[in-house]
Amino acid sequence: MKRYYFETNNKKPNYKYYPLSRYIKIRFNASGNAYIIYNGKRIYLDNIMRLSYPIMLEDTDGKIIVLSGYDNPGFCSRLFELDPNNEYMRIWSEKDIDE
Repeated sequence: MKRYYFETNNKKPNYKYYPLSRYIKIRFNASGNAYIIYNGKRIYLDNIMRLSYPIMLEDTDGKIIVLSGYDNPGFCSRLFELDPNNEYMRIWSEKDIDE
């Protein structure tokens, strides 16, 4: 998988973003609640917090990737990308670059 980089205007802090999964199909339970299955567990979309300012990354091909959700299940944080057709999600990780 590709690695994506994001830099701020003042060059500090710099972050690396790594995709943790491929695109995962969004499913619905009998009550109509949307969820995805990641590592054998259900992650409900109602439990994913929205970022006030989405993180926009640019691929080497020029494709814009928008990370708009945030989840912190313990000591690692996860970011979520929703595809333009709203049928699939992808999970990302953020790591700080020490220079």
